[in-house]
Amino acid sequence: MPVVLNRMKFWLAALFSLMALAVAIAMPAAANASTSNYCGGWKSPHQECSGEARWVYQTYGWGDQASVCVGIGGWTGVSCSSGAGSGVYSGQMASNVYSWLYLSNNSNVNNYTHGVALTH
Repeated sequence: MPVVLNRMKFWLAALFSLMALAVAIAMPAAANASTSNYCGGWKSPHQECSGEARWVYQTYGWGDQASVCVGIGGWTGVSCSSGAGSGVYSGQMASNVYSWLYLSNNSNVNNYTHGVALTH
């Protein structure tokens, strides 16, 4: 009888191992997210910048001296930060779109700006 119990334990362990493997394979893979910079550098008062077109689902930006506005050209409208050092996200797309990126110095002073494009 002990031989039969040992075989049952072996087959039960094998069955659970296969089930665990099937669950691991069925789980979705982690998303590959990436960022790239655009429109960084000094901007004169109210200067606008159109970043090079790329695949993107959201943008983020900030200015060291003053407020900035960011957007995804023709898709999200414009979102503006509240002041120096404060960041702002554009509207978020449901999935990546291929579009130009927008950033503007939203002030009457020279402003060192930073723009970040987000993709997944």
